[in-house]
Amino acid sequence: MNRPAIIIATIMSLFSPALYASHYNDLLEGNWVVTSIYNKEIPRAELHFKGNQVEIVNVEEKPITTEYTIKDIQLTEFVVNFEYSHDVTRGNGRVVTYTEHYDLLFHIDGGHFILSNQGFEYDGRGPIIMEEYMKKEELIDGYQSELSQKLNNHKPVPTYKE
Repeated sequence: MNRPAIIIATIMSLFSPALYASHYNDLLEGNWVVTSIYNKEIPRAELHFKGNQVEIVNVEEKPITTEYTIKDIQLTEFVVNFEYSHDVTRGNGRVVTYTEHYDLLFHIDGGHFILSNQGFEYDGRGPIIMEEYMKKEELIDGYQSELSQKLNNHKPVPTYKE
């Protein structure tokens, strides 16, 4: 690659997130539903994306709306990041404010768009997928992506030596 091409590629890589932000918003637009059913009597968690905001439904007592950002853009995946704060009353009556952080990996698995909520397990497994979301109109109950199976089902590394 010649010098001008390298300079142009570098400049384009700096501006590409800003130029293509609407493309990522379009991919997210709509209602996403968690794929796992923990209790049939409790409604599933939902994420409603519109513009640059997400509404979190069936997670807290009332729906919460907050802005999201897109980061770590790769060829076929990116990370959707947002957070919100809420008050929790402890057993002793004390009110504590918690901030919930979400880093959802958008990726394609078996032709399906998936949002995977990433977490970390300190039992020796390391990174895991806490839950996954699919678009409401494409929802497959209990769907687990290959990434989730790979991360969640491997044996933990021993944390001690015998």
